[in-house]
Amino acid sequence: MHKYFGIGILVLFTIVAIMAPSISPADPHDFDGPTLSVPSHEYLLGTNDVGQDILSQIIYGSRISLIIGITVGIISTFLSVGLGLLSGFNRRLDPYVMGLCNMILAIPNLLIVIIVVAFTGAELWNVILVLSLLTWPGYARVIRSEVMSLKEREYVKAARTFGARQTYILFKHILPGIYPLAIAKFIITTQSAIVTEASLSFLGLGDASEISWGTMLHYAFQSDSTFITSAWKWWVLPPTFCITLLIVSFAFLGYGKEAKKIVHRKFSLSPKKEDTKMELLNNNVLLKVNQLKIKYPIDINQYEYKTAIENVSLSVKKGEILTLIGESGSGKTTIAKALLGMLSTCDVSGRIQFKQENLLKVSAKEQKKLRWMDISMIFQDAKQTLNPVMKIGDQVDEVLIYHFRMKKRQARARTKELLASVSLDESVITKYPHELSGGMCTRVAISLALACEPELLIADEPTSSLDTITRKKVMNLLKGKVEQYNLSMLFITHDMGVVAELADTVAVIKNGEIVENESVWDVFNKPKHDYTKELIGSRRLLKL
Repeated sequence: MHKYFGIGILVLFTIVAIMAPSISPADPHDFDGPTLSVPSHEYLLGTNDVGQDILSQIIYGSRISLIIGITVGIISTFLSVGLGLLSGFNRRLDPYVMGLCNMILAIPNLLIVIIVVAFTGAELWNVILVLSLLTWPGYARVIRSEVMSLKEREYVKAARTFGARQTYILFKHILPGIYPLAIAKFIITTQSAIVTEASLSFLGLGDASEISWGTMLHYAFQSDSTFITSAWKWWVLPPTFCITLLIVSFAFLGYGKEAKKIVHRKFSLSPKKEDTKMELLNNNVLLKVNQLKIKYPIDINQYEYKTAIENVSLSVKKGEILTLIGESGSGKTTIAKALLGMLSTCDVSGRIQFKQENLLKVSAKEQKKLRWMDISMIFQDAKQTLNPVMKIGDQVDEVLIYHFRMKKRQARARTKELLASVSLDESVITKYPHELSGGMCTRVAISLALACEPELLIADEPTSSLDTITRKKVMNLLKGKVEQYNLSMLFITHDMGVVAELADTVAVIKNGEIVENESVWDVFNKPKHDYTKELIGSRRLLKL
């Protein structure tokens, strides 16, 4: 209701401004009428002290307010969004952009506007330019902070893992997230510009050749005869009311708004041949991690590092489910990110061999080919992994379009098959993540991870936020997909119950080190390390 009221008033003012020459009863500059007359049939709002028609001046005055307000709003918003995006997304540009912001914010804007207008002239475009250049820094800082936050969201990290370019991430995933801020910035700046222009004109710093609501008030208060008769209210109140109504309409408006084609693989959803047993018998290792060591920088200049992972070694065979278990902060997710090459700021050493390649030695271009195509990941909180401002169908489509250069229609057909393969109805395609339950979001994340039929699937505690029944269904689904497509899976968890149900092999991690790496039967029945025994607890006597 509020939005439609704001739109209605704004549309009315716009029509009046556009059609001013046609609907004005008189020329606003003519002096033909009586002085300070009250409303009459000929002069509906009376006249001022020199006989000019007030209604005509009100109509023409709407032009100046709208032109200045909307133009300043557009230019200033464009600067805020553009520079805020660059500052938040690019660490090299950030100090320079923020330094410029701080410098402009330290300047008293109104004083600068008055000085500039007084010395350069009060022409319309002078006012627009000055206001535009002085009003962008505040929201640029807000947008920068939001961009830095959005960069760390799971759905942005997921987009990076499937190989999306920086520009794609910026415009497809980051920009939609700051859309509400951009709208708020435009509305607030437009309101401020309208008020500032009216204030400058009221002070006599407006363009004397143009009729505006501010100049009407200026001449009203400058005239010695204004308040002698009751006619003053028709000269002062209408422009004041129009300024207020236009600002309120914008307020209500804001309130209402509250990749290279891969040819080496045949794409198919049909199950692969059942050669799991033969591969396992031949000890066919898909992934082998050897003496992995990871250090995180603890200062912004990366002069000091803290060791997070210390000499970790493990392997995953084809068709095998390896569970990596340990308490929060033990380094499980860090290892997963290292496998995907997502630790660009860390010091990573050792060897991560995937098939015949050392992932720590391959180029960034080769890493992008491996991500999602050969190695994919289900992140911890599926709902956070999904972009909140994109429909589910579009998010699955983009993986297929990027990696397989599919046309939109082909991608959508494949998306329907993928969602159906995880028992989701076709109606999910047109829904947003917030419209789905946690279990449904997890299923969508699984379909995304399986979209390119990877050989290794990394699942980072995908069931931790689900209820018991939904958790059981998701685990059964994952186990079924591993068997159906002969996948290898690294499943990260802190729940020994999940380990008992899923694992073929268990790697126990504590404080960044693997303290035990055995078959699931040996871990539960013959645990060697005290920490493993502590994790098992009452499940120690479980016979598997």
